[in-house]
Amino acid sequence: MITRHIVADTAFGELTLVADGGAVTGVYFRHHVRRPAEAAFGERVAADPLLDEAARQIRDYLAGERRGFDLPLATSGSAVQETVWAALREIPYGTTTTYGALAERLGIASAWGVGQAVGANPLCVLLPCHRVVGSNGTLTGYAGGLRRKRVLLDLEAAAVLRVCRAILGPHDAEDAWSETFLSALRAYPELPESANIEAWLVTIAHRRAIDQIRATGRRAVPVDSVPEPRSPAAPAAVPDGDLWVAVAALPDKQRQAVAYRYAADLPYAEIAEILGGTVEAARRAAADGLKRLRTTHTREDLA
Repeated sequence: MITRHIVADTAFGELTLVADGGAVTGVYFRHHVRRPAEAAFGERVAADPLLDEAARQIRDYLAGERRGFDLPLATSGSAVQETVWAALREIPYGTTTTYGALAERLGIASAWGVGQAVGANPLCVLLPCHRVVGSNGTLTGYAGGLRRKRVLLDLEAAAVLRVCRAILGPHDAEDAWSETFLSALRAYPELPESANIEAWLVTIAHRRAIDQIRATGRRAVPVDSVPEPRSPAAPAAVPDGDLWVAVAALPDKQRQAVAYRYAADLPYAEIAEILGGTVEAARRAAADGLKRLRTTHTREDLA
């Protein structure tokens, strides 16, 4: 079968999807850096089973309904490029690595060389080059533009960040979120291929959040005056829309069960494994947590 392409409408605008034979070989933005000449895309077709499926999966991913892709892919680059592109496949959803870390792991002489290979990635989104960032965590070049790179990273990080916010509150969540991904990068080489990546990340977030809670509890915080204790009979006042604060104020088991079920969308069986209890106990803790939240929030707030 000859090389052919379609132009698909997505949340990122038009994407040109290219296939050669039975594999997808290119994904390009309209104003893509290093976009090949149109002649390299082959004939534009109205419909193609493989490319239509690729477009569907990309749309699902951008809608937050998919974490990975099930498509035959083919690339044709130099030895260094192929090594780097293969490594991109191994970066877990929701995490980032740096050009320098990839260079060191792959035995490539410089971060610059890795950057050149990442920049030449012909399968943007499908091979997640957006998960490679600068040495200090800053966003660097992306073929589709830095705004799209930021959107992709925010999309993938949302579940873990929601968990951290729910457990710790909005102010301490960022540190736990960062620690989660540093821990994930260190532990990823030992992760079984059959593991649920999202549940694994949430488990790490759970441990980092608990560590932070324990550290905070041991630290004395200076204040100008000792606050008056809250009356046990008085419900906690919750600012309008500040649902994260309300969740963070729940008892430990309820807070964690609500976060993992409704922020990370994990099944109760996995929640029970993380919390070290039964499925029924996890289900009951989440229900009790929601019951408490309804005393300070409307159903619309909790939706």
